[in-house]
Amino acid sequence: AFIDSANLLREGKSSWASDLIIILRRLPEPIEVGPDNLLLMDSVNAIEKRIVQIVDTDLQRDINHLVKTHLLRNRLEMGKDRSLALAPRRLRHYLTVVAAPAHCNALTGILLSDHLLSIERLRYSTRYRDPVPRNFRLCRLCWGSVKDEVHALFDCTTEQHL
Repeated sequence: AFIDSANLLREGKSSWASDLIIILRRLPEPIEVGPDNLLLMDSVNAIEKRIVQIVDTDLQRDINHLVKTHLLRNRLEMGKDRSLALAPRRLRHYLTVVAAPAHCNALTGILLSDHLLSIERLRYSTRYRDPVPRNFRLCRLCWGSVKDEVHALFDCTTEQHL
């Protein structure tokens, strides 16, 4: 079936292989391949490695520049060779020790700014309210600091039972 798809690609017709070529060209760093490259195992392995490199680079770029990923910046993880390195695509070690899946989801939501804290909710306008500048998104308990993830979890000591 794949050989037939590659033959259709050679003829300039739509096929699964032509869709694959289109996707490879739309990567942040385009990969140009021909029909014959898709049939050779060495070439497919090289394409796979290149895709992983491109995805890792693009993901690390997003982590470094997006406002919502500030807690993931400069995170070093232990590699297979026991050295520390940036690893944008890796199951974080602290998620493996959390027993409840809901807690893993909550922790991941905190790390990616997908939560209900004012630092995130007041970023966007609603029907009756304009977006609030970051320095005005204060903690409603202590009113002393911007209510971001670190403040809510570790810094705010106004309510001890929280």
